[in-house]
Amino acid sequence: ISTPNATTASITHTTIPQISSSCAVLKAAKDVFARSEPITFRLINNCTEDIILPNSAPWTIRDSSGRVVFSPVSLQVVTRIEPGSFKEWSWNQRDSYARDVEPGTYYITVETSNRGSFTVVVKIES
Repeated sequence: ISTPNATTASITHTTIPQISSSCAVLKAAKDVFARSEPITFRLINNCTEDIILPNSAPWTIRDSSGRVVFSPVSLQVVTRIEPGSFKEWSWNQRDSYARDVEPGTYYITVETSNRGSFTVVVKIES
């Protein structure tokens, strides 16, 4: 299981209401990937305030049936994405047991503490 390289910062904040926001965007590097090709994706903050992440890798991968196939081990430290910046991660197309996943459609979801969740769809071809 690969772990993302990330700079993290611990911060203290008050509880902020859950707000969906179109100023933040989750994007994959592309829509279709070859088997075994790393899938890179990023959460881009075009908002005027920080996006707060509950940990260093708050994302999961689900298959087309909705089953979680991978959830990374992450540092349990609050992480923020400042306005005008982004946080990038990569998935190696392996499940939580380090087995290659099958070709198909996968849903990557990133959870935030103050902007709700974001999902992007990617396809793995054979």
